[in-house]
Amino acid sequence: MLEALDTLTDLKDRLSALVPGASDELVAGAVTDGELVGVLQVLGDVSRQVDALIVASTVQAQSASTGGHDEKLTTRLGCANVGDLLRRTTRCDKKQAGVWTAAAAAFPHEVSLTSGEPLPGAFPAMRAAMRDGAVSAAGVVAATARLRAASARIDPAGMHLADRVLAAAARGIRSDDLDEHGEPVTDAPAEHPPMDAWELRTLADALVDRLDQDGAAPSEERALRDRGLWLGARGRDGLIPVRGDLLPEVAGQLQTLIDAVLNPHGPERAPGPRFTDDAAERSDEGPAVHDDRTVSQRQHDAFAVALGIAARAADAPTIGGAAPTLVVSVSAEDFAAGRAAHIDGIGAVPVAVAHQVACGGTVQRVVHDPRGKIIDLGFSGRIFSAAQRRAIIARDGSCIIPGCPVPARWCEVHHVDEHARGGPTHVDNGVPLCFFHHRTLERSGWEIVMRDGVPHVRGPAWWDPQRRFRPASKAPGHAAPSRSPRRGSPARARADSG
Repeated sequence: MLEALDTLTDLKDRLSALVPGASDELVAGAVTDGELVGVLQVLGDVSRQVDALIVASTVQAQSASTGGHDEKLTTRLGCANVGDLLRRTTRCDKKQAGVWTAAAAAFPHEVSLTSGEPLPGAFPAMRAAMRDGAVSAAGVVAATARLRAASARIDPAGMHLADRVLAAAARGIRSDDLDEHGEPVTDAPAEHPPMDAWELRTLADALVDRLDQDGAAPSEERALRDRGLWLGARGRDGLIPVRGDLLPEVAGQLQTLIDAVLNPHGPERAPGPRFTDDAAERSDEGPAVHDDRTVSQRQHDAFAVALGIAARAADAPTIGGAAPTLVVSVSAEDFAAGRAAHIDGIGAVPVAVAHQVACGGTVQRVVHDPRGKIIDLGFSGRIFSAAQRRAIIARDGSCIIPGCPVPARWCEVHHVDEHARGGPTHVDNGVPLCFFHHRTLERSGWEIVMRDGVPHVRGPAWWDPQRRFRPASKAPGHAAPSRSPRRGSPARARADSG
């Protein structure tokens, strides 16, 4: 192995000498299309061969880190596990280390109990394809993961056939060129493009569906038996844990809804609005907006939007003849002082929730006096009618906050000047805000005013150092307002607006 290490070190040194100049040429565009494709293909070959050596090393590391050793390799090296060892030695991230360890799991180091000779394992053909540089670590995982999960329900001959079919596909040999045992029918070179990881996963899924002796029906029965969704107990920070197992079609529908909310316009539309002060400046764009929410936070907020849409739907299930409505109750004293409100069955929530929900018809605010008498409802006179919502949607197009693509029809309509302080429930006092921006308006630094019925937005200083109110309607074809509109008494969005 020392000789191989010396050779690898020499190759590394030669690459180190090559990369700077070649990289500069590529960045400068000093290559033809054919040269660029050739470089990528060669780098792909090198990358797959590197994968083969890393996966082989990972197999050895996993074997040396099992309980059969007096002291695990990972323990001696001060690593938590093999993935940790890979991250520290190769400087990769956790995801890449997971790909290598998953690929190594398909080729475990197993020996015969009687002879001590190495066993071929479940995927000898795929292992040979990787050793020859025909398939990447990601391709191995894509090809073998579902087969390994279903191996108890597939007979050995079926596993052998699947292994050979997948390995052949990775080399550019299709199943039509194989016999019933997965062997090539001719010695002719492959005439098809080798399959990539995604294609190998698709082929593996088809093979499992064909070879699984239980078939789809028992899997469906298990899925129906094990499906479920639970809301856990309220945590210390007021968050409610959610856990469960969704049927594939249910999860797919939920993911589609979340994707639609997070990217409603598709990739063809550039994110964010264009601000126009007058005809001479209509080509100028406002500052770019950065969304610092995590992926899970964005998905949570998209889920909240989807729930609101479902509750408002005309054919939504009813409770006692009425649309399903979440009731948030708060005493007048707590409401004025900014203390907690309450949700039935959930418990205390910030009073900001009570401010927010008064704008929507699917969540109702109930204010009571110290004796319990109801003195205000978040309906009558406060809720924008369907006709008003349609007009606001047509005017504003999407959430009024710059850079937010959530369509207005999915938003909550917000009173710019709070209803409790005399603000009317009128199209000239309503703007669409998505769940996230409505919930965080108090502390986000965004401000909204209405000028002659046109919403204007001023962003926080980090976004717009000039702190100017800009016309923010994003509906297609919306005419830009004049540079100096009559300001009158602008209705400002207040932190406690509903």
